[in-house]
Amino acid sequence: KQQLQRPEPHTQQYPACSRRQWLQAQAAAALAAAAAGSFALPRPSQAAAAAATAPAGASCELQTSSATGLKWCDVVVGTGALPIKSAFTKANYTAKLASTGTVFDSTYQRKTPLIFKVGEHELIEALDVAVLGAEDMPPMREGGRRCVVASPGPMQRQGTKSLLWVVGLSQALEEAGELAADGSSKSDLMFEIELIAKRQRG
Repeated sequence: KQQLQRPEPHTQQYPACSRRQWLQAQAAAALAAAAAGSFALPRPSQAAAAAATAPAGASCELQTSSATGLKWCDVVVGTGALPIKSAFTKANYTAKLASTGTVFDSTYQRKTPLIFKVGEHELIEALDVAVLGAEDMPPMREGGRRCVVASPGPMQRQGTKSLLWVVGLSQALEEAGELAADGSSKSDLMFEIELIAKRQRG
């Protein structure tokens, strides 16, 4: 499959274009890849419908990690193995704007769990921290489900595989009036993560 990658966000420079223009270029590349059959892009209506098929659970009270600023709570505390940094990890997730509840991506819609190297900044910073934990936030265990809310800033730093949701996120932000002039998000982003699989070392 065609691989679309970008440099680490904190080293990415934008000398010739704004971040908005960069996002538009990446969205065009993603659409071209989808047209070529490389991967399927989530549609807002499909993602919203898929969110309804995600496991339902009791609500939990968000608390804030003083080390990261990430808001989090465990819907279900897992009892399986702990994640290992840089190991392949399998998870389901639903991603939405915290300000409106709009779902912009969901693995439940794709019916394929996400496999990624946790801690390698392949996705958004918040997901790595959510799975691996922080000084005042325990790591997830397999079988667990965690809700995290990332405010604009370091926890929303995008990784090399963020094209999974960049189109849907940009559309949702524009519709909600939450897209900043530089193309970044003005909204908190919420992720509901389910750690579901045994991991293997890469």
